[in-house]
Amino acid sequence: MKTRILPLLIALLLSSPMAGAEMTTAIYPVVFGDPNALETFARTIVADEGHVVQDAQGRRLIVVTTAEHHKTLNEVLGQADAQTGNVRIEVRFREDGVERDTGAAIRGEGDVIFGPDGTDASVVLRPELRYTVTETTADTRQILMTASGREAALRVGESVPYIDWITEYGWHGGYTESRVHWQDVGSFLVVTPTIMADGSTIHVRLTPELRGHVEGRPHHMRFAGLATEVIVRDGQTLSIGGHVQDQEFYSRFLIGMDRSGVRRTLNIELTPHIIHAGNPGH
Repeated sequence: MKTRILPLLIALLLSSPMAGAEMTTAIYPVVFGDPNALETFARTIVADEGHVVQDAQGRRLIVVTTAEHHKTLNEVLGQADAQTGNVRIEVRFREDGVERDTGAAIRGEGDVIFGPDGTDASVVLRPELRYTVTETTADTRQILMTASGREAALRVGESVPYIDWITEYGWHGGYTESRVHWQDVGSFLVVTPTIMADGSTIHVRLTPELRGHVEGRPHHMRFAGLATEVIVRDGQTLSIGGHVQDQEFYSRFLIGMDRSGVRRTLNIELTPHIIHAGNPGH
């Protein structure tokens, strides 16, 4: 195996994938060798053009990368074909918000003060400050449908309260070559479900993305390095907040704002279902 890996690594270093090449998901069984060593090898091949996830229980590697890199990996590892088909994803949004209202009022009561001769009188009214906190909760659902290995976009919010912080994060992280000034922008999670070879488990990849307009032209910023990848069974519910790695980023990204300007923390749950041929209901 060593004699095969070395030439492949040299060939990889002498070549580079085409810019903007399409990324796809493939599954590679670990049938020999050390799984950790093979994972390291796969990460060396993929470099910055994709992701590698080791499924230790299933003894396999799940790799998202370009067709060129998949070809190299397949020569060494051999590829386990993923199942074709569609995936229906039930999405549940639970929005927890806090509304605060501050104001002043004059109460119609106070002290009566008489003049020196006892005839003139005045009333001193007491001002009252009001501060009200109201907790609000909303629960909405929607359905996404996509083919195995393909993307579907889940809209997080029509506006992004922490857009300056997130944009600056993207610039420092190398997700954009220059600072971006959005005219309008919305936040999305790009969901890519892939039906695994066993036909009953699903690899789900979640990638945060901003979409909007910059200088009047459509623009998007995808945070590929912050993608979250998990393996779930058919019908198993996934809570996004419980699996994300970069909590600092997602604590700002998973915030919505309604039309009245109230900021709401979004708790998003996904439940993917494999759509079997001839049975569109499941």
